[in-house]
Amino acid sequence: MSSSTIHKRLDHLDLLKFLSIFSVIFFHCLTVSINLQSHKLSAYLAYFSISCLSVSIPTFFLINGRLLFNKPFLLKKHLKKIMHLIIIVIIWDFFNVFIKGTFLYHETAFKDLLHHMWSFDAGWSNQLWFLMSLFILYLFFPIFKVAYDFKKGYLFFFFVIAFCLIFGNSTLLLLLRIAEVILNIPFTNSDVNFFNQFNPFRGIYGFTFIYFLLGAFCLPLEKFKQTKAKFCISLSIFLISILLLTSYGVFCSLYSGTYFDTVWGGFDTLFTFIGTICLFFCSLSYHAPANIIGTFIQFISKNTLGIYLLQSILSDFARSLLSFLGYTDNIFINLICSFLLLCLCAILIYLLKKLPIISKIIIL
Repeated sequence: MSSSTIHKRLDHLDLLKFLSIFSVIFFHCLTVSINLQSHKLSAYLAYFSISCLSVSIPTFFLINGRLLFNKPFLLKKHLKKIMHLIIIVIIWDFFNVFIKGTFLYHETAFKDLLHHMWSFDAGWSNQLWFLMSLFILYLFFPIFKVAYDFKKGYLFFFFVIAFCLIFGNSTLLLLLRIAEVILNIPFTNSDVNFFNQFNPFRGIYGFTFIYFLLGAFCLPLEKFKQTKAKFCISLSIFLISILLLTSYGVFCSLYSGTYFDTVWGGFDTLFTFIGTICLFFCSLSYHAPANIIGTFIQFISKNTLGIYLLQSILSDFARSLLSFLGYTDNIFINLICSFLLLCLCAILIYLLKKLPIISKIIIL
């Protein structure tokens, strides 16, 4: 493989990681209240913009799979990585709860803080769910890696079965909701497990297996020659997928009378799955410019874990600041705030990496 090919491959992964971490920060800083019941075009456009964020976390899992499956595997090194991951989660769980309890929620009772730490409560340290999902994937990875190296058909079989259970379940739920509206019967607002005990992926963020394994099969796709036509087709399908996800969200919101979160509610849908693949294809056309923009994207890409961990604390403070300033319903202000927070996290990571001990809890 030529050096130019390697450079291109790293470029598109850098771009995907940059877009994903910015999307995560934007979602966590989001203060916009969308009233779909108003049927205003501005509400629908804002809702569509937020729906685009549904591909951010799936893309991270895809990249993890893409990188891990195409590296030499040493079990001892992998076990150390798992232990390192556990330590990072414990330390940042403590940081999240202690800092938010002291400066944001003003709750300092040790018993309560300990409960928040153990439960990973929403608003405290629940954003660390991503790392805990990664931990589960890493536990299974040695088996996946052996299958990938020697029996790809077996791995593909597992992928297909998991795909049918996870995305099949969400598709059945979609069809059920449509049928309920047509037949004028009570709308099912909660999730439903159609496969009951035959579905082993419930309760462990099963969709992460799909995107992680999808990354294992991405390498051959990168060898296809990229053209403007292919880019335009991929982008068009991406936009159509997000538009369908948005439409599904509007449908659920209107008939349930509650706000349907197309980010969390979209991870296990075919719309987000197709959108994630299309985003990957679009990224293959990216060549890092030899300027400050290319350097900035590369730096952010190299430090996504540290930025993710810092933003898990700072994004809550950013939302409080936006509320204090009275800019909660301005999505453009939210975007600017998210970018500034991204830059702040990048600066802090640059400084923290110079500290020997601290650097070990922001790098995996």
